[in-house]
Amino acid sequence: MKQIFLFFILLFTINLNAQILLNTNLGQIDTCNNVIIYDSGGQNSSYGMNENYTVTFCPTTPNARIQLEVLLWDINDQFDLMCLYDGNSTSAPLLNCFAHGSVTSFTNPASVNNTSGCITITWTTNGSGTAQGWTIEASCQLPCQQITSVLTSATPAPVPLNNGYIDICPNETVTFSGQGSYPENNLLYAQADSTSTFVWTIGGVQYSGQTVSHQFPNPGGYKVQLEITDAQGCKNTTSLDQRVRVAPPPIFTGTTANQNTICVGDTVILQGFLNQQTENFATGGFQVDTILLEDAPQNSSLTQTTTIIIDGFLPGQTLNNVNELGSVCATLEHDRSDQIDIELVCPSGQIMLLHQNALGTGNYGFLGPQTAGGSYLPPQAGYTYCWTPTAVGNTITDTIALPSVFIAPPGIYVPDQSFTNLLGCELNGIWTLNITDNLHQGDGYLYNWGIGFPASTYPSTESFVPQTITRQWLPHSSIISNIGDSIITVVPTEAGTVAYTFMTTNDYGCSYDTTITVNVTPLTDGVCRDCDSVFTIPHLQDTTICMGGSVNIHASVVDKFPIRSFTYAASGQPILTGDTLHAKLSVTNTFPFPMTTNELESVCLDIDHDNPEDLDIYLRAPTGLRIELSTDNGVGTPNAYANTCFSPTATTNITTATPPYTGTYLPEQSFNLINIVNNINPIGIWILEIREDGNFLSDGVLKSWTLNFKNQHTLTYVWTPNTTGLSCTNCPNPTVTPTTTANYIVAIQSSYGCIKRDTMTV
Repeated sequence: MKQIFLFFILLFTINLNAQILLNTNLGQIDTCNNVIIYDSGGQNSSYGMNENYTVTFCPTTPNARIQLEVLLWDINDQFDLMCLYDGNSTSAPLLNCFAHGSVTSFTNPASVNNTSGCITITWTTNGSGTAQGWTIEASCQLPCQQITSVLTSATPAPVPLNNGYIDICPNETVTFSGQGSYPENNLLYAQADSTSTFVWTIGGVQYSGQTVSHQFPNPGGYKVQLEITDAQGCKNTTSLDQRVRVAPPPIFTGTTANQNTICVGDTVILQGFLNQQTENFATGGFQVDTILLEDAPQNSSLTQTTTIIIDGFLPGQTLNNVNELGSVCATLEHDRSDQIDIELVCPSGQIMLLHQNALGTGNYGFLGPQTAGGSYLPPQAGYTYCWTPTAVGNTITDTIALPSVFIAPPGIYVPDQSFTNLLGCELNGIWTLNITDNLHQGDGYLYNWGIGFPASTYPSTESFVPQTITRQWLPHSSIISNIGDSIITVVPTEAGTVAYTFMTTNDYGCSYDTTITVNVTPLTDGVCRDCDSVFTIPHLQDTTICMGGSVNIHASVVDKFPIRSFTYAASGQPILTGDTLHAKLSVTNTFPFPMTTNELESVCLDIDHDNPEDLDIYLRAPTGLRIELSTDNGVGTPNAYANTCFSPTATTNITTATPPYTGTYLPEQSFNLINIVNNINPIGIWILEIREDGNFLSDGVLKSWTLNFKNQHTLTYVWTPNTTGLSCTNCPNPTVTPTTTANYIVAIQSSYGCIKRDTMTV
């Protein structure tokens, strides 16, 4: 009776103070208040050696279940052990056991099948030492009511709306809105969107709120998940799995021209070809995040963490076999392999040591290249180290302990703890890599790390291929024919680099293109020279003279260069009284032959104006130099500048001509003013300036203006033989005084390298 009395006094004290020490067997404690449980050392001391205690917590609220949450965990070794049983005694099913290094935090509720809602704790220690200990909070939790995450809308919308795909192009943004469905609302407690939290996981990024937006920069398949947590802390047990497909670019291999270097006027055939690429829905996770692994403080340690969000698994799916996790890899470098711990923590809180420090063993070396440096040097390429469940051989520390090994080579290693530490881990959620520096000496960098899962671990591995909707060559002035939508025939008429663009659009609405360039060589180039297109010479006529007489012979040339014209596109430009019109004309090229401003053949214009004497007309070259074409001319002759041209080869100056000026005239200033420097490239913006300085408020219109270019070339003459009475042997028109019948041969060579010959008899 005394023992029962003491038990009820103890129970009352627990409910009042809500904290206890596990320093004896406490029996069963019924509570739904939050209770803080300390080891036998309490809040400020270590627990004892050779302890063996048991306590059972049961809920006082109907249908509730006890939940335990670790707040502090610092255990001496693997033989100090806490075990949790899913019921009111140690004969109930074992939930889990935790020892040194196996947990940093955990939350363990009683299972759904545990009708008692109780959890039993056993705590045993050995005699080899103690540590700070642990602190646990016990609370009550009602059984979770069902929650289903629902996508209410998305922009752009899935097709079809029910379980369809959102198909987009790279860098597009999608907006998602969701809500919860609560079929068991108010059965045990109230549920509502207003009291729930919403967390979206999209492409490894988490967002909070019922409506979120995410940009998808890279091609691939993505599964959008929505986790809803109600006011009771319960989460949805079904996944949203809204699929987003981001189209990859096609491969244009095979899109070619049958020749890439041609002469002006040659024919080229271009064929467009493409293959749409296959993309898969993402598996595993990868984090690129260069982190300086800082040196630990004196007499202390420093832990740095980086995380990856994994999704794509079924809700609640756990690691049931170590081979369901393929590999863990990290690219890093560090000065001292013996002073760091590398831990992997799964979403459930379980821990495994990938690499354990080896302080005191003398076995240490470099991780990563020896030339890499920590905080005193910029980050350099590290080595990639991987740990797999199937690895054979040595750990990193064992490898460095081998003779003459000072740097751990990159590769696959055996972890210091087994992957079995992770059995039972939830796969969806936040995976954490902890790197702890345990010595005030040395540092390094973590460049990236990742977790790989084999495809067999996923419920399914899905792929997709966009379909081609259109393909075409974009219009170009040199295209002379099309065969279907992918073959064109082109005849470039201008020298230079000509670009042809082949474009395609897929069923996601994404457009991609590739460009094929053809190098077009001018006809004056040695490779393409066509002398008949440069000049011809009329045939020299034989002639007869008397003995002792002489005759003048003339070798003439007919130029074959084409006129290259550029016409002002914006016709009908007003010329306003007191204003100056600047009509700009872009000269893009003067091929098929290269030219200079010296080869400006003429400037032609067409102006309507009742008082042309009010007009001052100038031409400004791309160099900025300007010549006066005509100023204050055409008095009393309306529309005097209808179809008027100015040319350096004209014979009549505009100032002495009689209006109307229909024809070709010399300008008031010489063309040499803009040709003052030889070989100026005419490519650029030419401006026709028309200033109206009259007082009669008589406006006019510039109907058009045109620049005409024509190649000029230098000709050299050679007459032979030079012993038969020739007055000159290098002129076009020598006088000959033969003493007998003689044949004369002329060779005319163009500065473009073309030679024409003819013969005559005197």
